[in-house]
Amino acid sequence: MNGSRAPLIRPPALRKMPTCIFLSVALTLALQAGTTGLSAQVRGGIVARIVSDEYAVRRAALAELRRMTPRRRRMFTAPLVRLLADSTIRRDAAGEALSLIGPGATGALLDALEDPDPSVRMYAADALGAVSPPTPAVVRALIRRVRDPDRAVHNRAVQALGSIGPAAAPSVPALLDALERRGDWPTTALVQALGDIGPAAITAVPTLIEVLEEDPYSIAVVAQALGQLGDGARLAVPQLLSALARAVANPRGRSTASYERDVIVESLARIGESAVGPLRAALTDLDPAVREASSEALGRMGAQALDARADLEDRLDDPSPLVRAAAAEALGSMGSHALGSAPHLEARLADTNAFVRARAADALIALGDPGSLEAVARYRVHETSIAESDEAGAELWAVDRMRAPRPPTSRYRHPLELAREVTLRTENGVELRVTVHSGLERPDVLAVRRTEGDSLRHLLSWEAEGAARFDPPHSFTYRGVLLLHLQLRYPGAGRFREDVVYHVSPDGALHRVRLSAPGERYLAALSPGEGIWKSPSFDFRDDAMGFSFGIWREGDTNCCPSGGQVQGVFELRGSAVLDPVSGSYWATYEITPVSFTRRPSSSW
Repeated sequence: MNGSRAPLIRPPALRKMPTCIFLSVALTLALQAGTTGLSAQVRGGIVARIVSDEYAVRRAALAELRRMTPRRRRMFTAPLVRLLADSTIRRDAAGEALSLIGPGATGALLDALEDPDPSVRMYAADALGAVSPPTPAVVRALIRRVRDPDRAVHNRAVQALGSIGPAAAPSVPALLDALERRGDWPTTALVQALGDIGPAAITAVPTLIEVLEEDPYSIAVVAQALGQLGDGARLAVPQLLSALARAVANPRGRSTASYERDVIVESLARIGESAVGPLRAALTDLDPAVREASSEALGRMGAQALDARADLEDRLDDPSPLVRAAAAEALGSMGSHALGSAPHLEARLADTNAFVRARAADALIALGDPGSLEAVARYRVHETSIAESDEAGAELWAVDRMRAPRPPTSRYRHPLELAREVTLRTENGVELRVTVHSGLERPDVLAVRRTEGDSLRHLLSWEAEGAARFDPPHSFTYRGVLLLHLQLRYPGAGRFREDVVYHVSPDGALHRVRLSAPGERYLAALSPGEGIWKSPSFDFRDDAMGFSFGIWREGDTNCCPSGGQVQGVFELRGSAVLDPVSGSYWATYEITPVSFTRRPSSSW
């Protein structure tokens, strides 16, 4: 021997783990060897897979841990707690594994909750919130962390108490104290935790009312929390109705107002009988949107709102079709208790609005009145004939019809209005019209039609999903090729988009162009712990096609990727060929990334 040290040999699953962490894990597991029936090497491999960068590997390892006996699971506690301090691995996965270990890991996690490193405290709080069943010691420890000087630890401790639910009732005074000093702490997590604790947090109602009135950006979260408190939140009903009136006035955008409205309606329904009286009064509000929402809230209570039956019958004659439809649906929710309302609902089967007719028919079926079934059957036959005649010849459209609002239907209660119209022309002079129709609480509809004389021939329709919205359609020319870019944008902080590109041939036909995802092409260049941040942004213009996306690192907040930005260039490949026999074109175009440039965060 020449006195040199033998190289450190690790199993494949552990090779990415830093040496100091590997030695610590290996030593801990070696000391436990012989007591669990699993060798230290096997258990070390499981630990490494639990904190792997690969999602499928992590999920399989956690499933394996879940299948073990409680005694075997406990043997993983010490190495996993130690990994909470290692920023090079998936610490969230280590915390999830510790929560699976359950009460056997509680002691070690309570110690970690007092660690000087705020990251360790944060992940320990996460894990403790998921341990079942929770203990008073866990609740007391998390209450102390509500006042943690680190905001992230505070937030995770509050969320953990909310996850524990009613058993976290002793934390209500501390959560309320923090909420009353909401200038020091974020409001949302505190309000959500109080709601999740439920009726035991009834003392929070006055403070929640204050937040509801003072903070216009917390309307939805506070309303939801009040609804979770049930009848105990009856003092907040006037303020909820006031917030409802503000929400339907739509001061901050269609999607936000619609979401707030729905949450308030659901919360009023959950409060129950205490809200029936104020809601009956709101049925005569001057704003039809308030009358509609009030009808909907009463409907969600079912027979509990039977005292409002006569008021809802009056609303069947409301000038607003949305109010009439909501009143019909509310009466139907009362079932056989509202049989006396059948004649009023039958009259609505002849309503001028399709949505009202459909809701009245549904309500009559829910009431179960045998005498109304024949009327419903006649309505359905008549409605089918109307639909068939309306669809006849739908392939050719007049310009006025293309631009006209789309009326409510049996599925959607709001009309669609023309929001955007774009015209493009091919090199042969063929004209295409691209339209987007939008409506409240109804998916956008995009259509492409080709001009033929005084009419338009339908080529393509695309209905958005849920609350997603179409960006303005955009056409551009790349090296003589006319392209149409359609983009569907999903709401929320995720910045997710769906992009579709079509080649527009000289005869005005559309051919789908394959769009290669630049993020997928860049995955091999990422370092451990990095990922592609949300959807890429595309910059399509004449003779230039580019893209950009952020690089996310573990621990980054949702808004702010710290790994920099990747910018790149697309190229159009393929061709379009004219078939001399049919006179039509076929195309094989693909938009593919050809270069990537990564820049640090400070440069964008």
